Amino acid sequence: MIRVLGIDPGGTTGLAVLDFPDVYPVGEEFGQLPPDRVLQLVLWWLRDAGHRVNLVAIEKFVVSRRSGRSSTAQAGEQARLIIGGVAQLCQQHGVRLVQRPAGVVKPWATDRRLDAAGLLAPTRGMGHARDAARHALYAAVRDLRLPDPLSTKERT
Repeated sequence: MIRVLGIDPGGTTGLAVLDFPDVYPVGEEFGQLPPDRVLQLVLWWLRDAGHRVNLVAIEKFVVSRRSGRSSTAQAGEQARLIIGGVAQLCQQHGVRLVQRPAGVVKPWATDRRLDAAGLLAPTRGMGHARDAARHALYAAVRDLRLPDPLSTKERT
């Protein structure tokens, strides 16, 4: 089984844990947490969850005009602290970490692709968890070479 943990860091942090026993994810878990609870939960997934996490995919914080106009000035700082803490936990537990900006992941991990993977409905109403699922799915396909849910080759 392959397990990918996706994280959308910030003032409200989204988490998505995708298990791939085969081609498509099953046993997925989603959540949205305040920043002060994120590292504790990530540590639990990396150390105590019973199955090894193969890869952590986290959104890379990109400083831009938009981030400077954020409605919560602390969100950027919280995102950077979460990214640093997750990086340290991954290093301590020997888990590979990938960081990608949303601008790379979102154009590929569309709602159509999430729906094909069975990830759209479970994240309804949880935008941050949905973004975390986008990062997890993107990393599963790009980094772990799992099949693209929209690939016609995998549907036969």
